Amino acid sequence: LLILDDVWDKDAWLFLNYAFVRNNCGSKVLITTRRKDVSSLAVDQYTIELKTLQYAESWELFCKKAFRASKDNQCPENLRFCAEKIVARCQGLPLA
Repeated sequence: LLILDDVWDKDAWLFLNYAFVRNNCGSKVLITTRRKDVSSLAVDQYTIELKTLQYAESWELFCKKAFRASKDNQCPENLRFCAEKIVARCQGLPLA
């Protein structure tokens, strides 16, 4: 298994693809990308498009991860303004 994370350049993938031997031994390549032109190079049945989160889902995830040491994963009031700006800036991307 070879994992290529955050591939931005379609030509880079095409260049790398030539290096892989087609011997049907079960080897796999996993590519992550934000670009449709790169993902379009994969076979459609193996393409998984992740959806962005709604703001409420983003806020819940952020609080769960950022404030896990606090009771009920609640954001302290003195950090709420900054936390909301961070969540908005992530634009629903759970890995941002």
